[in-house]
Amino acid sequence: MKLSDAMMLGVSMFRLDPSMWACRDGGCLLGVAGHAAGIKYDFNRGCEEAVDIIRLLRQRWPWVENVFKVPYFARELPILESGNFLHVGGSDNAQADYIISFFANHVKQGTCSIEQVVDWVRSVEPSEDVPSGAGINNSVNESGKVEVAS
Repeated sequence: MKLSDAMMLGVSMFRLDPSMWACRDGGCLLGVAGHAAGIKYDFNRGCEEAVDIIRLLRQRWPWVENVFKVPYFARELPILESGNFLHVGGSDNAQADYIISFFANHVKQGTCSIEQVVDWVRSVEPSEDVPSGAGINNSVNESGKVEVAS
């Protein structure tokens, strides 16, 4: 499942909570996308939980570690006191997962819509879903196809 589709499904099924990557009944935009895509989080691991969640999300959608131009509408959004990744709004470029995390707070506050975020994700995500079991050493070629590292 592509990240954009998982995000749309995730926000309709789970509670959006930008303060954490994932929890039993929700999480940030990436966290709810992971729930929707069937990622199995282990919530009994204590303080390692956040690192494990990030690792699982990046394994599922390795392209989110790629750096992209921050969309113009993000640069005009206010910096929210409760938000993580505050630096993204004033940046020219950032990792996709940072940009998406920045947006999570704005979707929750109503200063941007999930449709705006999903439109941006669709504009940068690979044209095909990442192969199952693919790792973070994969790359996306110029035509948007995922090249699996050997």
